[in-house]
Amino acid sequence: MELKILTFNFWGLAFISKDRAPRLAALGATLARGEYDIVCLQELWIHAEYESLRHDIQAAYPYSRFFHTGALGSGLAIFSQHPITESHALPYSLSGVPHQVIQGDFYVNKAAARVTVRHARLGEIEVWNTHMHAAGEDGPDTAQAHRMAQAWQLATEVRRGARGGRYVFAMGDFNSQPWSIPIALLRGYGGLRDSFVEAHPQANDPLPNISATQALENVGMTCDSPLNTWSQGKPIPPNVTSAGGKRLDYIFYTPPLIQGHAQRGLRCSASKVVLTEHIPGREMSYSDHFGLASTFMLSDEPNPRPASQAPLLLDSASESSFVAPTAGGSVYELQRADSGSDGAIRAAITALHAYGQLARARTLRFSALVLTCIVAAVGLTVGSAWQPKAWIQPIFTLLAFALGAFGATMLYAGWLWGRWEKGLLDEVTSEMEEALRANEEAR
Repeated sequence: MELKILTFNFWGLAFISKDRAPRLAALGATLARGEYDIVCLQELWIHAEYESLRHDIQAAYPYSRFFHTGALGSGLAIFSQHPITESHALPYSLSGVPHQVIQGDFYVNKAAARVTVRHARLGEIEVWNTHMHAAGEDGPDTAQAHRMAQAWQLATEVRRGARGGRYVFAMGDFNSQPWSIPIALLRGYGGLRDSFVEAHPQANDPLPNISATQALENVGMTCDSPLNTWSQGKPIPPNVTSAGGKRLDYIFYTPPLIQGHAQRGLRCSASKVVLTEHIPGREMSYSDHFGLASTFMLSDEPNPRPASQAPLLLDSASESSFVAPTAGGSVYELQRADSGSDGAIRAAITALHAYGQLARARTLRFSALVLTCIVAAVGLTVGSAWQPKAWIQPIFTLLAFALGAFGATMLYAGWLWGRWEKGLLDEVTSEMEEALRANEEAR
């Protein structure tokens, strides 16, 4: 039995993403061939474009779901050849901050989307599609704090599904490098296997002087590849270009986790970067990301966890220490004493505590701005009554109104959101600490 899965970030932002119409048409023509059992798309933001694509490929994928979260939608859609029996959207509790308007993650409220698919051989399987927080994939650790919280949420849901006796697949644009803490949490605590590394055991090993083609075939680079036409003109750091891009898109999976019950083996037999060619008749790539496709085989023999999943944060238990440098200059380091998911959880807790201190300092700055705006607005309002020239008074009034509006915004983005964010960070770290205690007691 074969199960083929595709994940692809379409890059479909309204008013920003270029040439959406021809790219969407070309994607529809490709998917209409029905090569995959399940297709997960990210950044398909516009519902009308989802409907257009669904119309084009409905013969190949009669079952589909578009997910709505946040003010601007989630951008997540799933298409399946097999019946979808259940679906659920999981908006992430932490997804950016309100004052970073251009980045937009707070307003779309990044999410994970799940469908339950009825498969003839595997039974009911869970398929998760996600697009995680977009900031700081190159470090430092504190810039990834919200993505760590998102990875924890998703890993918790994956564990729940696997312990319920289901095969679970989790895929999408994780905006995280292979050695990052979010990926370590998903692999360590979530028990997920990296399908590309399973098919290419040396994918995460450093490869000096690698070509762009080798980076696609052997390392799985899906973003910022020199071979992608949309990479041209982007301010891509030299170390990313020399590495052939970034590996941000993944297809993870885990078999059912039922105590004392032997499961048939599911393994990844092939995984490759796809949609690397130009769309027909145009000198442009399908998206600013390439796609990733993995093929899974089911056998009656149970298969153990693949041994070659290193180098990753959680695997440092087998080494004296592991250090992975990033473009931002930060490193993620664990000692030999850490084992399994514990090292990843400890690293995440440390980073979240550090981020919490930065967030509190930001809240204080914004609160000071609120007080400054109040004082200035009152001063302008009172001062306008004493102006000798009548034309100056409306100017003072408008300035006071603008300061009031800015102060109200800072009140929300600083004090109110700061308290909200602090509570959510405390909840995530409490859950992580509880998991560590449970692991200690189980040993």
